[in-house]
Amino acid sequence: MLVILVSFSALAVKPSPTSDPLAAIGNAQRLLSTLDSEATTSRYAEVGRELGRTIDGVRDGKATIEQLTTMREITSELRNRTTARLTALEVVAGEDEAALETLYRSMEWDDLSFALAAFPYWAAWIDLEMYKQVEDEIEKKKWLWEAKKGFRATSVQVFRPSLVYGGWLGLGYIAVAEDKNERALKIFENLDEALAGDTDHPLFEMVGLQLRILRAKTGNVIGPAPGVEVDAQESKLLQAEVLGLFEHARTVQSKAHSTKSNKKAADARAEASARLRRVIDAGYVDDQLIGLIVEYHEEIKGHNIGFLNPLMEAEHAFEYGFDRTAANQYERFFAAVKKRKDLNLDHIRFRYALASHNIKSHKVAADTAERLLRKKDLDPRIKRAATKLAYVARVSRQKNTTASARAALRKAAERLLSAYPADSDADGARLTVAQTTTSSKKAYAMLEAVKEPGKLKGLMKQTRFFIVARDFTNAVRRINAKPPVALAKKGLAAYEKLPKKQKNIAENVAIMFQMRALTDTDPKKVLVAIDAAEKAGRLGNSAKRGLLWARLKCFERVGDDVALIDFFTSLTGAGLEAWQLQQIYPSVNTSADAGVRLSAGQVLLRGTISDITMKRRFEAMVIEAMLELEKFTEAYEQAKLFRQAYPKVGDGYRLFALAAAQTDRPVEADRAWRAITDRSDPRRDTWWEGMIHRAQIRAQSTRPKSACEVLFELDSRSEFMPADVKPKLEELRDTLTCPHSRTG
Repeated sequence: MLVILVSFSALAVKPSPTSDPLAAIGNAQRLLSTLDSEATTSRYAEVGRELGRTIDGVRDGKATIEQLTTMREITSELRNRTTARLTALEVVAGEDEAALETLYRSMEWDDLSFALAAFPYWAAWIDLEMYKQVEDEIEKKKWLWEAKKGFRATSVQVFRPSLVYGGWLGLGYIAVAEDKNERALKIFENLDEALAGDTDHPLFEMVGLQLRILRAKTGNVIGPAPGVEVDAQESKLLQAEVLGLFEHARTVQSKAHSTKSNKKAADARAEASARLRRVIDAGYVDDQLIGLIVEYHEEIKGHNIGFLNPLMEAEHAFEYGFDRTAANQYERFFAAVKKRKDLNLDHIRFRYALASHNIKSHKVAADTAERLLRKKDLDPRIKRAATKLAYVARVSRQKNTTASARAALRKAAERLLSAYPADSDADGARLTVAQTTTSSKKAYAMLEAVKEPGKLKGLMKQTRFFIVARDFTNAVRRINAKPPVALAKKGLAAYEKLPKKQKNIAENVAIMFQMRALTDTDPKKVLVAIDAAEKAGRLGNSAKRGLLWARLKCFERVGDDVALIDFFTSLTGAGLEAWQLQQIYPSVNTSADAGVRLSAGQVLLRGTISDITMKRRFEAMVIEAMLELEKFTEAYEQAKLFRQAYPKVGDGYRLFALAAAQTDRPVEADRAWRAITDRSDPRRDTWWEGMIHRAQIRAQSTRPKSACEVLFELDSRSEFMPADVKPKLEELRDTLTCPHSRTG
């Protein structure tokens, strides 16, 4: 008897993990190649039987339309070769009736006629699969009709019962596809009767399963669920009934016009949920069962299905827009199945990510979507949706202020562009990359790649200004670098093109003034404009910092030291903040005019300075300016106080040593330098500076030879000697008469 292998319903049975459309096509081509001119007729019959197993490899929904078309062409060629071989035998018999009668009774004829019936039968199963795959309604009708013709032809092969059963099985599936459930039920009942309880028959289990589905669909199994023990097979049958009962409930509910109809639908939902609970309690939770709960959550609502209740509640809440409830219930569901690594929950995890995004839990949404994207076998539809969600969620976050957050945002945007460059959000992603990349070249390339700049309104102009402003800011932070005048001019041109609203943003205004501070031909006008901007108020710390930098740069260009000191005086009244001092200090400390440094430092120190570090720096700057201006007595007094205030700071001893030496206090100076050298080592410049000063002080004392001990110490550390120290040491050595060694 012909072995018939046909998968039943994708909704009721998990597809075979070994199915492989490409392998199936390869096997079919191999079978075709065996039917050459040397093939025996028995080989044709063997191929007719073997093809069934091959056809099943393209019937689980994985095969593409192109692959199904290829398989259909192979089956047609198999039939053509069989027809040609049969015709050749008839030609040999000619008009001889006895020869023809012998032919028709021969094994050769039986083999070929079987193959001639089998190949169209298998082709009909491909036609039915084509019907499932195509979307065009006219095409669907065409393929369903082709399948029906093939099964009808097979169903009348009365001398071949196995083919007859297969043909009627196919017609039963055709009736299901046509939504003629009553007709389908009758076909399967007839098949069940014909099989007469033959449990070993290949179709027995399949027919019984389909009967349970159809009886559930037609409402014929309302009543207690079967009381048999739930094993793997029974769980499949129960799930099939669950599917049918839920479908029946939907059908009845859609046509309900009476209390009786509503009760029928409610009874069907209750029976389906009871069967579902039995499967769950028996431990047969798989992807198929999860899919049933997702699809029929509306029908399950109100019924207890055990530990999977959160999934039903989550799906119900998600469909009705209660995203916070949905997210919470999804989390409960994930906790319940966290040890089930065999379940494919990708679709559910995506819905959880989307619900999280909808309640503004953007980081959770992005992280969940990105975890999905790390899976190698992710469904293409979920992959696309998750790629987009990861980007949209990242860009929706209000706090993308950290470097890691910006990097994650850029990566999400680049991922979207790499995988789906034509996506509706792709231009937005290009702007995001332009705004977050550290490469200006890449940023401008992203802007050039924008497909529809008109739809982005002022965002393109805003991003161009952002890029040049970032480059300008980075440039002015570089120590000892030339003023970025060219960047400033470029930035001002970009600023002028900004929409009015963007021009009025405080941070943009501040950067504009910084650029004008470098380029404007009249820096005094810029100072007046800065005054007006500050009086207008509504400035954040970032804008205030920018305006202070611009003001200091304008004062530098104007060269009006009096105005600068007056400005510093105005600041001291309200108390000085750390950020103000941090900006003012490098501007003043780099001035070549010691008088300006002294005046500025003294004025600023009159204010209330809460930042001890900055206070110490300004005090040191004042003392150094006094030394440079040869105000040695004042410098000494201030240095003495400074050292007392900061006894652990090296600058305190250094400044005191310098001031003491200039006020003819060599012993105090020597002790101060020694305090520095004792705390340092020859690998540091401060050690060499201190030792040279100690040697100089001793050389100029009443006991100049005492400097020799210091010189010996310096010579012993010569491998660490900085290049600029050697000339000073040689000059000092020339003024002394020292022995060649300590023992001299």
